[in-house]
Amino acid sequence: MKHITVALTLCMAFILSNKMSAQSYVTEIEQWLTTYDSIYSDVGKLKVTKVIKNDNTKIVTIYFNDAFSFLPFRDTLIKQMQKEVQTIVGSEYTIKFIASKIDVTKFIPNFHRTIDKRDVKRKSPTIYKTQQPLVINKSKPYNVKYGLQNRHIAMWNSHGYYYDQTNGKWQWQRATLLQTVEDKLTTSFVLNYLLPMLENAGANVLLPRERDIQTNMVIVDNDSSQYNSHYKELQTIGIKNSTTSAFKLHTKQTIEGDINLFENGTCRVISVSPAAKNIVEWIPDIPETGYYSVSVSYKTLRNSGTAHYVVHHTGGTTKIEVNQKMGGGTWVYLGTFHFNKGVDNNAKLVLTNYGKDINSVVIADAVKFGGGMGNIARKPADNNLVKQLKKENPKLKWAPKQPDAPYSISGMPRYLEGARYYMQWSGIPEEKYKYSKGINDRTDDFASRGVWVNYLLGGTKYDQDSVGLNIPIDLSLAIHTDAGNKQDTIVGTLAICTLEDKKLPNPKIFPSTQHRIASRDLADLVATSVVEDVRRCYTQQWGARGVWNKNYAETRIPHTPSIILEMFSHQNYEDMRYGLDPNFQFLLARAIYKGILRFVSAQYNTQYIVQPLPVQAVRAEVIGDSVLVSWQPQNDTIEPTAKPTAYIIYQSIDGKGYDNGTYVKATHKKLPLHEDAIISYKVTAVNEGGESFPSEEVAAYYSSKNTTNVLIINSFTRLSAPDGFSQNNFAGFKNTIDDGVAYMHNLWYTGQQYEFNRNELWVSDEQQGFGASYADCESKIIYGNTFNYTIVHGNALKEAGCNFSSTSLMAVEQASIDLSKYNILDVILGKQRTTTTINGTKYATFSPQLIAQLNSYCNTYHGALLVSGAYVVSDSYKIAPDKQTQHFLNSTLRVKYGNTHSTQDEKLQFIYKLPTKNNKNITFATDYNHNVYCVNRVDQLLTAHPQAYTAIKYTSNGKAAAVACNANWYRTFVCGFPIETITNKKQLNQFMIDVINFLTNR
Repeated sequence: MKHITVALTLCMAFILSNKMSAQSYVTEIEQWLTTYDSIYSDVGKLKVTKVIKNDNTKIVTIYFNDAFSFLPFRDTLIKQMQKEVQTIVGSEYTIKFIASKIDVTKFIPNFHRTIDKRDVKRKSPTIYKTQQPLVINKSKPYNVKYGLQNRHIAMWNSHGYYYDQTNGKWQWQRATLLQTVEDKLTTSFVLNYLLPMLENAGANVLLPRERDIQTNMVIVDNDSSQYNSHYKELQTIGIKNSTTSAFKLHTKQTIEGDINLFENGTCRVISVSPAAKNIVEWIPDIPETGYYSVSVSYKTLRNSGTAHYVVHHTGGTTKIEVNQKMGGGTWVYLGTFHFNKGVDNNAKLVLTNYGKDINSVVIADAVKFGGGMGNIARKPADNNLVKQLKKENPKLKWAPKQPDAPYSISGMPRYLEGARYYMQWSGIPEEKYKYSKGINDRTDDFASRGVWVNYLLGGTKYDQDSVGLNIPIDLSLAIHTDAGNKQDTIVGTLAICTLEDKKLPNPKIFPSTQHRIASRDLADLVATSVVEDVRRCYTQQWGARGVWNKNYAETRIPHTPSIILEMFSHQNYEDMRYGLDPNFQFLLARAIYKGILRFVSAQYNTQYIVQPLPVQAVRAEVIGDSVLVSWQPQNDTIEPTAKPTAYIIYQSIDGKGYDNGTYVKATHKKLPLHEDAIISYKVTAVNEGGESFPSEEVAAYYSSKNTTNVLIINSFTRLSAPDGFSQNNFAGFKNTIDDGVAYMHNLWYTGQQYEFNRNELWVSDEQQGFGASYADCESKIIYGNTFNYTIVHGNALKEAGCNFSSTSLMAVEQASIDLSKYNILDVILGKQRTTTTINGTKYATFSPQLIAQLNSYCNTYHGALLVSGAYVVSDSYKIAPDKQTQHFLNSTLRVKYGNTHSTQDEKLQFIYKLPTKNNKNITFATDYNHNVYCVNRVDQLLTAHPQAYTAIKYTSNGKAAAVACNANWYRTFVCGFPIETITNKKQLNQFMIDVINFLTNR
């Protein structure tokens, strides 16, 4: 006993001496930490909580607060920190850092370790190399080898429009601030940018919300179909008796209660054969010409095989393979295609019976064309249910203000609704989307998304013990914009993961045995990718809020690596200056995609290649009996792997959909000319990592009857956020000055901002405070720059009896085109104007290079010029005064600045020297519509030459809307409004006829 007492005494003395020694270093270590507290200030205050110095093992262990664990750790950073601490405690000591009870070396992502040092416990449970993915487009003319091929990603765009059962009304889950709401802003990011990037890299992406912005919808089913659509079996041989528990079209327009449409219908079972035949056709009655998503439903049976579909659309036929061993009992997306209005036996989906395994079957059930409007009707929860739940949970507080409110639908397009409703619409079992047991749709919307992920992967090696759709989901990603709030500075980006789920038997391990720290790898790689790219390309002030380990349903519930990415703050004006800029949106989405790509490459120890950037300087010129399409690759200065190795040229004839593309290795291609048909083209770049976004569209037309040749120059390249300002305590966006230009479609806009005082604080979503905005446009799709105006002008030029070629601005600026071949140049300026963006000033109406080319064309070749745009003159006079451009306007175009004119309900009228059949006032888009971008302001022109005259006037004030001139061997016609915004097609065609008659002196 004595020996034990002495030993204990010595041991305690040793421990106390170590503690005292360690304590003596705390102040110095805390002082050292202030440097990193400054570098990583956005993650929160870094603190030392404890220091243990062990002289026996020569180890100093430093414990930090949770904020320290939020840092993006790399081996070099940790070694640097250890070396710096050694200067305090002595170089003979090994330094260990602990944060959130974890050695911070474990926070180094596998991607940033050498392959031999990667943690196998955080890798995916199976590589799935041999298993065919859910959907493959077999008509793509390229293969992805080092991208996201064979990967399945679950992703969602924050919240959605939902039914508030307490107040008995439909509403957003966030306030309308700074002209948008988080629910719509994230939808714009996901649908316009991130989703296509991931799919272009080869991924199958599944969403718990509708992806199609098409508000029309048609369902064709073997049980019953909508409108005049019909389901047709071309032969009965090989078709077995139908099976139950499949999709059945609801007889009413709205769906009340928790009806599951995938439970009461039938489907057809088809034996496969190596000798393929068309077996089933689904022919839709399309309500309106346009693009429609095509989705199929089927049952997964024990002997299900691969289904071979063929989509017949206006651009041709596209072959799709669907692995029916997975995904049965919900809508499975095949692609988006162009269809003409009405019933067309050549517009349909066809299922063949092809298959190598003659013991397998494929299933024919329903097909959905388009996204549609929301049709899930809701009302406050039943009182008996509430009473029962209150008995089970006495703390439950739920008292509806309108307990007797009737069923109602949202009135919104389905793509704007929350996930809870799309899950029901898609056949997800009731218990999966009723997280709150059915009394709180808001909770059900966000909390059920993780349950949905688990239902998708149920039955795979990710979760073998659960029942689901057998889809191997590699990761899930929730996109939000609630990274925090600051008054005058940028908030930046925050990623969230959950490293422990105490509801599971092993809280730190997924059911597959994969360690949950894989989620932190994903969060780190994505957040770091965003911050690094934004700082490289935009501002060093972009906040890096780090990687939080927090207990959120969206990251805790999924049984696969899962993160929430708060891209930036929708509440903060400084963040939103970036967040509403389409160029920034593209870069941020690309950074997210690259982070995901790096994570997947580390999961499977594979090489990765980033898909290329879009091509530029694209043009289509009629040369003899061919059309020469040419372009240039775009260099990615921040991603060395993103180099194109080939290109795809897509073609469309006379406004039909695009074909499946032609693969070429060079940067040009001669293609056949179809006389008397307008052919449009768009080009993408490809490599082994995937496909770029498409180029702008160019078009060409030739008829042997025509003698006038026109070159259309698309100089409308602008993409920008709305006009913003910040002065003293006031800031915001003023659309009345300029509403910016979105890429393709603006899906985020709700209405104009009306509260600009920064000191007005948020009280509730109804009393939003600073940034408060109207919601009169919350259900609208706002047209931006669709980059197809060469086709719009081309259609009108065809009616005016002209042949035409077309080109992007860059090709003209580079003097790549012989302008002397053309009788007329049609210069499209649209809403081009000098814009001070967050990373510089650009988008001037006339660059010095363009001015040089146009001057040479007029003065040397004596051609004719048609120029149109909303800021054709005011840009260089008022917005960004420039003497060189003013001289060009005066001397070459023969116009000068008169005024800038608001467009409210404006109309045009021909008034002088131009005989026309446009005897009525011509209308152009001055408000948001479904055809083209709207014009905020237009130019009033003055003549700058004795022979120039007013050809068109604005009816509201009689001022010049267009100036014509025939002098000095060439003719000009300059419009202070964009021609392509003329809303009536007949008026647009007649307008072009009149202008061409003048320019050619017919």
